Amino acid sequence: MINLELLKFEIPQNVLTSLQEVVMQRAFVDVIRPINEKVEAEALIKFKPQTEVRLDSPRSIDHVSRSITTFSDVYLADDETACKIYNFHLLRMHEEGFSVENGKCPFLCALAELCEKETRLINSLSPFTGIKAEDLTIVQNRKKYLELTLNYLLPMAVDKNLLSLDLKKPF
Repeated sequence: MINLELLKFEIPQNVLTSLQEVVMQRAFVDVIRPINEKVEAEALIKFKPQTEVRLDSPRSIDHVSRSITTFSDVYLADDETACKIYNFHLLRMHEEGFSVENGKCPFLCALAELCEKETRLINSLSPFTGIKAEDLTIVQNRKKYLELTLNYLLPMAVDKNLLSLDLKKPF
């Protein structure tokens, strides 16, 4: 049973906290995305990777080497080239001020963290909507739900002065 009317009177603290976390993480993703895209493009230009051609490789699709033009396809290059590209990417992202532990991609970590925070927001609203994150396995449905949720909650939270978005605080 959907009962969002209760939220018009009082937004519970766990919902506000989740809402604030989602807004801040989305802002962070918006900041890091163009830098990540720039670094990915630099890596592709610098290394000019080709798809690996090996008869015994599951990555070798048609046994013809082709230029890799999308960073997400770098795994199709030979291991040595792919490793050089990924290391270059991590180094450049670190130089740009973005790094995480264990040699993980800062951009992918930011996206994963956003997904976790969105999941917490969805689940914090479950008592009012009857919808849990596990009910939103289709990506388009999840995106639409989050869009509707944010469009509903953000104006209320801002009007009631309930959000404390400290943009000076480091992410």
